[in-house]
Amino acid sequence: MAEEGNVVHEYEPHAQSYDGFIKLTIATMLSCGFILVCLMSVGFAKTAPVLVGTVGLVVGLVTVTITLMTGGRNWLPAAILFGLFFLLTATLV
Repeated sequence: MAEEGNVVHEYEPHAQSYDGFIKLTIATMLSCGFILVCLMSVGFAKTAPVLVGTVGLVVGLVTVTITLMTGGRNWLPAAILFGLFFLLTATLV
């Protein structure tokens, strides 16, 4: 049984793993969003559906990957790009 004075709480590894889980969850959600909007563009857009869908998907996934590789501290550029891609696809449908 551990004595009262020898109890060591190691929260740093737990905090790092939780932080990594949150960053990967955000990256997965944005990636799935880009894929769904790409499929919506290819399926329903009237003007250049394959071009808009492919370019939006590639640029979006590259943005998410770069954000994740730089530490995942600022997701604003990827989120803004997702919003713009969604609005572009919505106007083309």
